[in-house]
Amino acid sequence: MTDGAGCYLVGDAAGLANPLCFGGIGAALISARAAAEYASNKKPVSYARFIERDPMFDRRFMDIHRIMVGCGREEARDLLEPFQNGYSVPRGVLAMVRRPRYAKAYFGMWEGFRVGWRVCPPFII
Repeated sequence: MTDGAGCYLVGDAAGLANPLCFGGIGAALISARAAAEYASNKKPVSYARFIERDPMFDRRFMDIHRIMVGCGREEARDLLEPFQNGYSVPRGVLAMVRRPRYAKAYFGMWEGFRVGWRVCPPFII
């Protein structure tokens, strides 16, 4: 999307895909709407601030993405095993205690669900 003075990157082009379930439609729609609003008001700096501050685009989610992409099949099974019967805060805390090497991933997952990414399909292993 351009406003005559520059361009606004949205969705996948801006690296805003949802790393928890590898989807990008929600992030694309949210970022496109914000870009359109800020472009119509000629405020590109405000759009950049929106992306930096919105919890949906938190850098911790990209940490999860890097961890998940770097996992082999067995490691992914080990990482997700505590959640085979559902997600909850107590399960997450227990998972961090028992598997501290995945603490960053567990915290990022919790943060993602906290800000509303509950629509992700279940992980398929």
